[in-house]
Amino acid sequence: MRAILASSLLLLGCAAPPAPPEAIIRARAFLESHEAQKPGDAALRALALNRPLPGARIPENLGYPHDFETAYVALAVIRAQQPEAAAFVKFLLEHQSRDGDWGYSFAAASDRWTETTMNVPIVEALLDAGERAAALRAVRWLESYQAVDGRFFNDRSRPPSTEATAAVVSVLARVGSTAVKAAKLVRIEEILGAMKDGVYPGLTGDDRQTHGPGSYPYGLYYAALAERRTTGRADASRRDPIVRLLAAMQEPDGSFRSGRGPVYATAMVLLAWQALFE
Repeated sequence: MRAILASSLLLLGCAAPPAPPEAIIRARAFLESHEAQKPGDAALRALALNRPLPGARIPENLGYPHDFETAYVALAVIRAQQPEAAAFVKFLLEHQSRDGDWGYSFAAASDRWTETTMNVPIVEALLDAGERAAALRAVRWLESYQAVDGRFFNDRSRPPSTEATAAVVSVLARVGSTAVKAAKLVRIEEILGAMKDGVYPGLTGDDRQTHGPGSYPYGLYYAALAERRTTGRADASRRDPIVRLLAAMQEPDGSFRSGRGPVYATAMVLLAWQALFE
């Protein structure tokens, strides 16, 4: 079947997509053979493997970190068009604040605590569900968190960050927001170097701090998605250098590491690769 598809593509004047590199094959094999312990990680695993998320439900006790988990579970369920999707859409719509965002514990009170990065997967989920009006209300709220230098705040108690900027731009670009024009994105290669060495060199704000190796898989995925949606698929000339950077930090079992664990980090790396090259 693959040979027939490749021949058909050639007849149509299209080159068949290159086979995934060994590092990506090993990462996928790790995810296939390892279950996640946390609901959010299970959701990211399902998204990376493009499969349904079994046992998905809205938690009874909300609050950090359950809100992060719920946001990604909602995205995975809605994207896979599972039977539970309608209940998640209803829940998200009911808990959207008058300002357009979702706060921790999904509270709508004016004194709620909220972050742009938690809101991004919710907006993605509502766009997937066809709830564009609610999603655009959230987009307007996200746009209000842009700093004068073009980057975005995660919350207003800290300086704007590279990771928050990548996440917000990824969803703003999906709806054609003009705010992305002033945003400053960091190249994937620099983030991979930071993941390997534990440092973001030459950046400002939150990014100036030093973290341990593997601290940036979240920023890696969203930088890849933001790049894909603003400039298109990555040029093939970048493929081999990125593969070498990935292979240099990959564990013998095919996983990648972060403070949240190998399933989370490996899923984020796989999602980043898919955004860049597939």
